[in-house]
Amino acid sequence: MALEKELKLQSIVILAQSFNTSVFNRHWLVKNNFVEESEIQQNSIFVPGISQIVTRKYNLLVVPEQLQFNVGFDSINFGVEIQNTLLPIIQKLQEIPYRAIGINLSWFIKDTEKDIKTLSKEHFFIEKSTLFQNFDTNNSRFGTYLSKDFNNTRLKLDIKPVNMLDDLSRPVSEHILCSFNFHLDLKPDNSAEELIETINKWGTFKEESQRIVNLL
Repeated sequence: MALEKELKLQSIVILAQSFNTSVFNRHWLVKNNFVEESEIQQNSIFVPGISQIVTRKYNLLVVPEQLQFNVGFDSINFGVEIQNTLLPIIQKLQEIPYRAIGINLSWFIKDTEKDIKTLSKEHFFIEKSTLFQNFDTNNSRFGTYLSKDFNNTRLKLDIKPVNMLDDLSRPVSEHILCSFNFHLDLKPDNSAEELIETINKWGTFKEESQRIVNLL
């Protein structure tokens, strides 16, 4: 078996009772050393109700009830950007009533020797299930959903075949997508402290996702 496994999408989503999006303006971000003026790209958005900061390394989107932070390119070290940008912002805004955090990691898997129909059936087909037997056709694809507690969060793993464009020079190819979500509802009395603690555990969540992917 020649499995290729690649982590391509990483993001952190933070929910709050309300973000004041006007705070996340160009002047405030630069003044507090969260970003250099020269790093802010022209397609960034600063309008009432939405602030989107786009740099070469990361994207930061803020709307009234949600903040989303993700890397601009898969090659960027997400852990470094979390420590350099996201964590200092949260530490600056500890008075906000935060509600929840979700840490998301998406792994794409393919086998250079097998098609996705064969690969997905080998890993996820349940032979004794009449439901799965009903889908056992020449054009079937299989996946699964799993969940468990992990490191004070609820881990939800959704696995399914998807079509993916590797790059513009090659046609769309099928992969198995393993979508990891580590979710935590924050306690109202110490939401900021719990949020910062969870963000600092990002490396352990990445390691757990890789450990699970390597079981395939």
